[in-house]
Amino acid sequence: MEHNLHDISECVNEIQKEKEQVEKERETVIQKTEVLEKRFSALNSKAGLVDSHAREYGYYPEEWLPEAGTLESAKSYRKRIFPLVKKVANMIQALYSKCLDLKNKNQKLSDRNLDLENRVDRLREEISVIKKENVALLNVAYDMDRVVAVLGENKVTY
Repeated sequence: MEHNLHDISECVNEIQKEKEQVEKERETVIQKTEVLEKRFSALNSKAGLVDSHAREYGYYPEEWLPEAGTLESAKSYRKRIFPLVKKVANMIQALYSKCLDLKNKNQKLSDRNLDLENRVDRLREEISVIKKENVALLNVAYDMDRVVAVLGENKVTY
């Protein structure tokens, strides 16, 4: 009888340890999810800045291009304006590449977030299963204690 109670208590202890480990993993996953959500919101705000920058400088180029002089030739104007156009083209190319990078990072973080949410759900399901097993084992241990109390230890064998 004492041997059987010892086995049950060991089993309960193992379940408790597994439960604690799963809860620690759950907390870790929740913390990682929070970090990823913060990074996601930071990336979204950066994407908004890129969008506002594109709106601010993308619609009216005549406002920021210098005016041609009264008797200035197209060739001299081209020489004067070409560095600015080249600078704008380089800036657009850099912004486009950053936009693509942010879009890829956003997609990766979104996928990672979904994976972590799925893992949290699986861990919650495992915890509920372990809790049910724990309750069942505690009921068995309680019943065994009652049987031993009624019949005596020398009558009950495991």
